[in-house]
Amino acid sequence: MSVPPTVQPQKSHSHRNQSQLFIKTIRGLHSPMISLRLVSAMLVATALSSRADEGMWLFNNPPLKQLKEKYQFEPTPQWLEHLQKVERPI
Repeated sequence: MSVPPTVQPQKSHSHRNQSQLFIKTIRGLHSPMISLRLVSAMLVATALSSRADEGMWLFNNPPLKQLKEKYQFEPTPQWLEHLQKVERPI
């Protein structure tokens, strides 16, 4: 009785090409130019978000004087109470 030779599956060249393409893509993402663009975008986003003039305040202690002087707006106690009780999705 003779034993038939075992047939080894051939490795696909496309798998190797996909792996090489993936590695090139990852290397491209870590290029200095991409890093510079990312840092620049983060700096711009930080600069734009820091332009708020009144800052953050709670609805139970609003800056009434600043709101009146700057925007001629006087919130009523009922309106502030409504803001405190409104449901805010997270």
